[in-house]
Amino acid sequence: MGAVMPCCKLEHITHLAHRLLSELHCDFVIIWGDANDINRNEFNTGPRHIRKYALRNKHTYVIATIAPHRYDLQDSSCVNKEIKVYNRKLHKMLKDMHHVSIIDMNLTRN
Repeated sequence: MGAVMPCCKLEHITHLAHRLLSELHCDFVIIWGDANDINRNEFNTGPRHIRKYALRNKHTYVIATIAPHRYDLQDSSCVNKEIKVYNRKLHKMLKDMHHVSIIDMNLTRN
């Protein structure tokens, strides 16, 4: 089962995942969504929503993805700096949870 929600924040994605999957017994859930949280200077809330979802669903293995580097912007841009902060916060908030993994997608421009 898959759900795509363009232009949504992580709050809405995790809410939908909880609502849809509370009735099912899933092996794992992949949560990939963070660009809108970072673009709106709300990079602190994204990791909190994933942690909150993982705490409510301890029976399901949660796979979260880091925010990818924006190659269309300079390395020194404020968005790329916020992406680095977001990814650090994500790792920090989820490191103590054994049923959560973080996929570090090292996407190169090539």
